[in-house]
Amino acid sequence: MGVGVYLQGKECDSMPEYYFGTALDKMGYVFNFHWKIGLSGTSGSVEVDFIVDAPSPTPIEILGDYWHPAIAGEEETIRLAKIKEYFKREPILVDAKLIHSVNAAMVVIREILP
Repeated sequence: MGVGVYLQGKECDSMPEYYFGTALDKMGYVFNFHWKIGLSGTSGSVEVDFIVDAPSPTPIEILGDYWHPAIAGEEETIRLAKIKEYFKREPILVDAKLIHSVNAAMVVIREILP
C-alpha cells in the first residue's frame, strides 16, 4: 500500500517516509530506502525503512500508526531485534508525527545524525 510518491525507484508507504528521504537527499546523506535483510519474501526477511551512511550504516525506522504501531506487538519486537542483530546497534526510531514536511524532517535529522 503506497502513497504514490517514490524514493530510489521504490514507492513510499507514507508521506513521512517521503519527507524523511527527501530531506536526507537535500542534506547530502548517502542512504538506501526500504533495504532488505535476507531474501525478499522468505521467512525471517526484514525490510528497514532507511539505512544511512552516517558515517557507518545506521538503521532508521519511521514509526507510523499502520506499519509500526506505537505499542509494538511481538512481531514488531522480533523485527526490531533482527535489525539490531544485523547492524550490531539499535535502530533509530522516529515518530512519524514529527515528520509532516521536508523542513520538519531536516530538523529531526539534525538531532539524530552527525
